[in-house]
Amino acid sequence: MSMDLDQRKIVYDRLKADVFEIAYMGAVDSNVLTSMAQNMEEQTVDVSPQAQKKLFKSFIELAQNIALYSAERSSDDMYAGSGVIMLKEFEDHYRIYTGNVAHSSDVSKLREKIDNINKMDRTQLREYRRKMRKQADGAGGNIGLIQVALIADNPIEYKFIRMDEKFSFIIISVKIDKIAE
Repeated sequence: MSMDLDQRKIVYDRLKADVFEIAYMGAVDSNVLTSMAQNMEEQTVDVSPQAQKKLFKSFIELAQNIALYSAERSSDDMYAGSGVIMLKEFEDHYRIYTGNVAHSSDVSKLREKIDNINKMDRTQLREYRRKMRKQADGAGGNIGLIQVALIADNPIEYKFIRMDEKFSFIIISVKIDKIAE
């Protein structure tokens, strides 16, 4: 499945209507993650080390979601999903935005998962993360969004844009306070 370039550009332009410190659209692989992480470090020198650490960890978790779960693959590399990653600075916080194509059939499960995560306090999130790590699949995966909620200490926001019957574009964002504890 390949998202039409015009469709992707429209979504990207909608997201990029504002000025972003970092904006990327395309395949998300280890080279992109390394480059963007370096760029993020350069763009956020004015924040506390704790906030910078939260930004970096949240960015990695959200970018890995694109790499692993995007329905749009840019190559034969199973870890190279395509999507959009953006960082926006506000007066007292940063916001990381990610977006990617997903199967519309997965939207309701993802919405339910994020809503469930957002209802939990830190203790409940830690317990939920432990439970997910112990799942029978042995991979210990599927904890990225839980990690983001714990790291950011802010709710995860989302939006789903239906492209057609089979595919939707998922936008996930999280706020990272500049003064982190």
